[in-house]
Amino acid sequence: MILALKNPQSLTEHLVVFDPLYQGGRSFLLPRDALEQVWSGDAVPVEPQPTNAQRVVRWLIGLLSLCGFVAAGFFLFQALREVVGH
Repeated sequence: MILALKNPQSLTEHLVVFDPLYQGGRSFLLPRDALEQVWSGDAVPVEPQPTNAQRVVRWLIGLLSLCGFVAAGFFLFQALREVVGH
């Protein structure tokens, strides 16, 4: 089993790979096509868990979005009341 850790933005045709049996388990750079030519196994994509800071930012964005929808609904309701007449 090997792990393709990341695809560096500056080297789009290379992968940073980890193989516990190669060079004492150190990560190394491997051309993408070299891996694709010899790999016949399955690939399982894995994404890292978001950090606590990322979770807080996502939660705050969601909360602010909800507040925006509530405010927009309130103002639309007020405008409708003005148009229709109290």
